[in-house]
Amino acid sequence: RKRIAALYEKYIGECRLVKLQEVPEGFESVYWMNNVILQPQVKKERDQVMKEMEDKNIEMRPVFYPMHIMPPFYDENINFPNAERLGARGISLPSHALLTDEDVKYVCDSLIEIISSDR
Repeated sequence: RKRIAALYEKYIGECRLVKLQEVPEGFESVYWMNNVILQPQVKKERDQVMKEMEDKNIEMRPVFYPMHIMPPFYDENINFPNAERLGARGISLPSHALLTDEDVKYVCDSLIEIISSDR
């Protein structure tokens, strides 16, 4: 999974339309998930991007929803705008250990193509 994360960095790390999850200095990732946040200049909603990726046989998942919007914890008087923004714009990229370099490049090329159209 560390190899896959390095490939995502290589293929979409310079793309200004997404922001890859960062690892703070002094810490090491366990590389469980590879997440991106769609930047504001991407006009498509996260779910539309995921649908278009699915049309290319690429399964993605939304990042975790903020707990404060889940029914057991919901309170209309509480909001956490950063968590809400990340929840609405975050996507977990495929991260299966058996992905090939070509698979990851296909995911990255497809994602860039989709988010670059109709910005």
